[in-house]
Amino acid sequence: PILSPLSNSALLAYKFGYINSYQDSQYGRIIRIKMTARQTSNATLNGEIHLVDSSFWVYKAILKFPKHLMAEYDEMTLEQFNRLDSNNNLLIDSQRFKYKKRLGRSNTNAFTKVDYTKIEIIPEFPKNHFGLEISKTSKEAYERDSSYWVNTRKQPLSIQETQFISKNDSIQRVQNSNAYLDSIEQVINHVTWKNLLLLGQGYKNRSKGLEMDFNPLISVFNPLFPGGMRICLFSRLSKTYENKKEITFFENLNYGINNKDLRGTVSAYHKYNPYKNASIGVSLGRDFGWINPNSAVFDVLRRDNFYLKKYATIYHTQELFNGLFLKVMGEYSNRKDMSSYQFDKLGDSLYENNKPAFFTENRSFFSTLTLRYTPFQRYISEPKQKIILGSAWPTFSVIYKQAIPRFLGSTIHYTYLEYRIEQQFIWGLLGKSELRAVSGSFLNHTTVSPIDYKYHRRGDKGMLTNPMVNFQQLDSTFTTFNRFYSLHFQHHFNGSLVNKLPLLKKLSLYENIGLNLLLAPERRNLFYYEVYGGIDKQLKLWRNTYKIGLYYTVGYANIYKKPLYGFKINFEIYNPFKNTW
Repeated sequence: PILSPLSNSALLAYKFGYINSYQDSQYGRIIRIKMTARQTSNATLNGEIHLVDSSFWVYKAILKFPKHLMAEYDEMTLEQFNRLDSNNNLLIDSQRFKYKKRLGRSNTNAFTKVDYTKIEIIPEFPKNHFGLEISKTSKEAYERDSSYWVNTRKQPLSIQETQFISKNDSIQRVQNSNAYLDSIEQVINHVTWKNLLLLGQGYKNRSKGLEMDFNPLISVFNPLFPGGMRICLFSRLSKTYENKKEITFFENLNYGINNKDLRGTVSAYHKYNPYKNASIGVSLGRDFGWINPNSAVFDVLRRDNFYLKKYATIYHTQELFNGLFLKVMGEYSNRKDMSSYQFDKLGDSLYENNKPAFFTENRSFFSTLTLRYTPFQRYISEPKQKIILGSAWPTFSVIYKQAIPRFLGSTIHYTYLEYRIEQQFIWGLLGKSELRAVSGSFLNHTTVSPIDYKYHRRGDKGMLTNPMVNFQQLDSTFTTFNRFYSLHFQHHFNGSLVNKLPLLKKLSLYENIGLNLLLAPERRNLFYYEVYGGIDKQLKLWRNTYKIGLYYTVGYANIYKKPLYGFKINFEIYNPFKNTW
C-alpha cells in the first residue's frame, strides 16, 4: 500500500517543491511539482505531480518506486496521464510502467503501456456480474505480430519505443529460428569440465520437448549419510507437450562403500490437466528414511533419526472446483531400524552417544486424504493453464491419515486427523500479517511405530527456523497422541517503523515480530508461549535475493522454572516463481 502524496497526511511523509510550468494545448498552464519521500519505507515514493493551474487536478504523475521495496526489480517507474470527459469527470487516460533489472553486469529493461477507453461512469451491472475469474486470455493473444498492434494502439509509439519494438521483434525472430535454438541446445548439451564438476550436465531436445539433468561430480561423494561415504547419482528426464502437459522421471540412487548396499528412489510424475492442476505420481524405493523429518537442525543427522525402508507410493491431486483441492496418497512400506548397520567414525565425532534407534521391524500400509479449500479464490485463465491469485479468505485444510492393519502383512494400525487454518492479512501502511493454526490428534493408536509419531520440534540454538511452523525456544522435542493446539502469528512491518529513523532508513531494514502458542494437555497440561522480534537486511548476489537478520526470542511454559531466551540468526532465500521467502 502506498501513502498518496495528495492525502491529508502527505506533508508528514513527503517534501514538495516547485520545478517549473508549461502550456498544454487543451488544459492550459500545467504546474510541475517535485515530491521527495521524507522517509524510506513501504508507503512513500519519489517523482513528480503535474497539476492543472487553478483547478489543480492531476494531469500527470511520475512515480518512482524505491529499490529496497522490490525483490524482483531494481527500478520501476509509473507514468500516469489523466483527462476530463465532456461532463468534467476525471478519468485515467493511460499508464506506462517501466522496469529495470540487473543480472550481473547486464541490464534487462521492459515496459508496459495501458490505455483506458470506453469508460462508463457509474455503470449498472446485473447481479453476480463480477465473478472470481479476474481475466481471461485467448490463445490468439500470444500470436499477435507487430502489424496487429500498429492498428490497435490508441497512441503512436515514440521513436525510442518504435526502435525498441523493432529490435525486439528482430530478436524474437532470431531466437525462434532453428539456427539460434540449435545453438542454445548445443551450449546446454556441450559437455564441459565446469558442468561435470560444479554445475551439473544438462541435455535438451526441443523438437521432442525433452530435458535431462545430471548431478555434478562435486555432489557424487557424500560423507554425511549414516554408514559413512556413499556414491550418489541423480538424474531427471522431463517431457513437456505444447498443451502444457508434463511427464517427468526422477532417479536418485546411492551406493554405500562401507556397507556395500545400493539404495535410492525412482519416481514418475504426470501432469495431465494443467487447468485443473491435476497430476498423478508414483515412487519406488529402497532408501533411508527420517524418523522425525522436522527434527532440529543439529539433530537431523543423528543416527537415531534414521531408519531403513522399502516402499511404494502413489498419489493423485486435482482441483475439484475453484478453490477446492483434493490429494489422495497411498503408501506401502517395510521399515526396520539400523542396529545391524556399519557406521563410520565421522558420525561419532559429530555427536555424543550417537546410537541408532531400536524398534521392531514392521510393515505399514496407509492412505492419506488431504482436502484444502480457499473460499472466493481469484484466478486468471490462460489458454493452457490456470493461474491462482489467492483470496481474502483463509485456507481451510483437513488431513486424514489411516493405517490399515493386516493388509499385505501390515502390522501398523492408527487413525490421525488434523485441521489447519492459514491466512494472510494486509494492514495497509502497517504491513502484512500471517496466521497459521493447527490442531490434530490420533483417533486411535492401536499400533504405532516411532516413525508415525506426531513430533513437536525443539528450538535450534542460535538459528531462527521458519517461525510459521516451528517453535524457537521449546526446550525439547516431544510427541503427542491426544489433541494438541498450536498457533503461529507473524507480522511484517516492511520497514514502516525502523526506516523512519534518520540514521537507519538508508540501510533498508525490515522488522518483524511474532507470537507462537502450543497447548498439549497430555504433556503435564503444557501451555507454551513465545514472542520474538528482529530485523532483516535484504541482499542481492548475482541472480538471487537473500535476507539475513538478527532476532531475539523469549519463550516460557507453565512447566518451566524460568523463561528461555536468546539471540538467533535468520537466513532466507527469495523464490521469484512463488513470490515468497
